[in-house]
Amino acid sequence: MTDAVRRATDVVHQFAEEKLKPVFEKVKPYMAMLLQALNFIYPYLVMAYEGVMKFYEAAKPYHIDSLGPAFFGFFLAFFGGHFVVLIATVEAFRTCGWDRMKQHLSVMYKDIMKVKAASAEDDKKDEDHDGIADVKQIGSQDLVMRKFDLFLTECDPEALSMAISGLNSGFIAVLAVLRVKFAKAVTLGATIGEAMANNIEPFLVPSLEDLLETKYHKWIRPAIQYTCKSIGISIAFFIQRILSAFHSSIRGGQIFTQGILEYAIKVPQLKKYLDKDGDNKPDIMPGSKPFLAISAVVAILGFTSQMTVGFSLFFPLNIILFPFSILEYLMTWFVADQ
Repeated sequence: MTDAVRRATDVVHQFAEEKLKPVFEKVKPYMAMLLQALNFIYPYLVMAYEGVMKFYEAAKPYHIDSLGPAFFGFFLAFFGGHFVVLIATVEAFRTCGWDRMKQHLSVMYKDIMKVKAASAEDDKKDEDHDGIADVKQIGSQDLVMRKFDLFLTECDPEALSMAISGLNSGFIAVLAVLRVKFAKAVTLGATIGEAMANNIEPFLVPSLEDLLETKYHKWIRPAIQYTCKSIGISIAFFIQRILSAFHSSIRGGQIFTQGILEYAIKVPQLKKYLDKDGDNKPDIMPGSKPFLAISAVVAILGFTSQMTVGFSLFFPLNIILFPFSILEYLMTWFVADQ
């Protein structure tokens, strides 16, 4: 390892030991719980991944990969109201230079694969020829420093820096688009919250002043205003959720129908019914009465089911899609934060 890298690592380690040790001590129990949870679920994740890959390989003769648009349309039609901001984020990414961002991600992926391959080769090294890999004979700190040095050696810093800057710029652009798109909902929510606060403060403030000590009185009005604003924004976003669910159901129904028809003509048993002229295109074209009828049925079923469950997910989808629900919550917070 180079002296510069070792000195830099020592400085970082010394700073972390002096400044961050109290923080690490506080979060250590939670980190241990998190690692135990990850260690518990990791085998099941591997089993799930292997099962999905086996299913994918077995379904290849049936062109299951061509059902992607149909699955996406079904997701929009039946779950678009639950993932309003997340779907809007995807659309914003598509319109805000996704091709350029894809290039940045490709650069980062190539660097990661390069480091991964070099790390795999490094794990096999046995420079002392004792039959045991060198990485298995060093401590955890030396192993981290060894891999860190490998990362610095294999990565292209300029390309990686440009990729990270590009992704950051893309994220800021997407966030700006989302805030403009949901500005009406946020403004409406803030107005509702302000009206609520003005109406309940004359009744609630005196009661709270009687219950709380004098030193806490200065927090009463800000707490009421913030609570009312949060309630108002929640109401406004629920209204926006209904409108977005209606729109996503219509759009999802059309995408689902188009995807199903395009998949059907790749299956010989169905092609003879849907492609009678043999041009490898479904006879039911977008805009035709059968196409619109199928799309309308899917849209009605999707919107009705979302309204019935209150835009929530039922078991087991609430567990399977939990990571996406977290992303939806975070993106909603980013958009609504002012």
